[in-house]
Amino acid sequence: MQSAHDGRFSQALDLHRRGQVAAAKAIYNRLLAEKGEDADVIGLLGVVALQEGNRAEAERLWMQSLRLPCKPWVYIRNINNLATTLLEDRRAAEATQLLQDAEIPSWDGAEPPDGRQLTSILSLALCLRRAKLTKKARALLEPIGAALPDDRDAQTLLADVRLADEDFGAALEILERFADSDDLWTMTARLQCEQALGRQAEAEVDRRKVLQLASVHVCQGFRDDRKTILVLNSGEALTATGSAFDLHFSGNFPSQVAQALKDDFNFVSIFGDSEFAKLDGLRPHLVLNNIVNAEILCRDSTFRHDLAAVADSFGVPVINHPLRAAETTRQRVAFWLKDVDNLVAPRTLRFEVDGDALDAQVASLEAELSYPLIIRTTTSQRGVGMEKVDDRPSLIRELSARVGRQIYAHPFVDSRAGALFRKFRIAVVGEEIIPVRLDYRDFWKVHGRILPERKAFYRQRPHLLREEERLLAAPNEVLSERVLDTLREVRRRVPLDIFGVDFDVRPDGQVVFFEANASMYLLEVLGPDDADLFHPAAPVLRLQNAIKAYFERKMAEPAASFRSAPDTGPGPATSAPAR
Repeated sequence: MQSAHDGRFSQALDLHRRGQVAAAKAIYNRLLAEKGEDADVIGLLGVVALQEGNRAEAERLWMQSLRLPCKPWVYIRNINNLATTLLEDRRAAEATQLLQDAEIPSWDGAEPPDGRQLTSILSLALCLRRAKLTKKARALLEPIGAALPDDRDAQTLLADVRLADEDFGAALEILERFADSDDLWTMTARLQCEQALGRQAEAEVDRRKVLQLASVHVCQGFRDDRKTILVLNSGEALTATGSAFDLHFSGNFPSQVAQALKDDFNFVSIFGDSEFAKLDGLRPHLVLNNIVNAEILCRDSTFRHDLAAVADSFGVPVINHPLRAAETTRQRVAFWLKDVDNLVAPRTLRFEVDGDALDAQVASLEAELSYPLIIRTTTSQRGVGMEKVDDRPSLIRELSARVGRQIYAHPFVDSRAGALFRKFRIAVVGEEIIPVRLDYRDFWKVHGRILPERKAFYRQRPHLLREEERLLAAPNEVLSERVLDTLREVRRRVPLDIFGVDFDVRPDGQVVFFEANASMYLLEVLGPDDADLFHPAAPVLRLQNAIKAYFERKMAEPAASFRSAPDTGPGPATSAPAR
């Protein structure tokens, strides 16, 4: 059936577009009755069903249409309508599966798509982008980009997809056409490409432009009758974003707190390492330092002291003061914790890999530590740059790939009681310790629930979510009073105000320490599409209330200054492990 060439079809489509839905529906139904199934008409009846409020019928019709032969444009329109409806209904997993299984055709028209067609194509590309199906999104958009070289929306989305596909040169080729744009996403995307391609001079020019444009961000909902918290964020590693909030806040607890407590305090962010950061007379009641990566703070004494001077300049208490955060390198924290009763804190060595002395470094490591070992970079988080080595050939291979870089090495401690690896996280707020999450995995790198494969892992094992809720209600047989006392001693030795600790508990009750720092996610990180995977609500609420109360107590205190804090740095970085 060639409905596009049927006069009645054109009449129905015209009625539909003019809002005469019932009349259009009647013609669509007559066409189907006379000529049989047609993906174009069935897809439009799905739109009618949606307009009538019958979402289930709309979904059924669109699914039916996708099983029928049709022109590429019709398939694109129908799958976009179905995918966007699923996403609106917070059924992201179903939308992702739909798009993953679909064979989405490319635009095949001799002419570029018209306005309605382009809207559907871009919408479908956004759905694919959201589902992290980057290559499918790119295959859909590349012909459109070639057909519409001057369409800003199509070109910008294509640049975004190329960037997500890590094709930085191709993304930059588009973004350089908009060199004079003051659009935040365009500027930051161009900067990210330039950094990835090693074009440092151009990157520095664009970085300064971004910082000059957006060095200060006042979070939404500012009110004069609320106290103000100033967050010191870093403008060092800016990534592509169109959101000033996302530009300022990295993915750790200050960004979460600025959202969770936005009705209790004003949040204002400045890039503490930017010359352009000026508050124009605004006086905060508290400073929350979010430049807390100890390795970065320890690289440059001038930088950390300048940052400390900024933090202290307001004459108010400072949470996670830069000079205190600079002390919390992995090596130093492991040293502080080495003699804590009931704690296994693996000895941690730091050194620079020397390609000319590799054999000696391997021999020294083997003399100091036993296999298996963990080798990791100094600054990365979330398992990036971290590998387990079980023997000398593996160690030589890992070190050879890191010549000239600073690394950490420490023994791998297997704390499994069963088939799965496990990681607890507590949040420390002042002196309060709050167990906030528990994650499992069948691999030793136990990440959270952000990636699709980790979400699938839990949906296949819902009993683990119930176990998390049970075990976080400490004390219990795992998080016993003995374990909690051990964690309190860890808290006493780490000189931060608010931070996270990752660990596990052996069957004999010993605590196996993984890491402690102020760069962790502490509150809930998942969106409403993944509500079935949320961490237990009670600890999250307790933590949120604890942070609010702690802020209020600090604001009531005299200014806390750490200007005289010892600036001990990260300890010596040597060419070989040292005792």
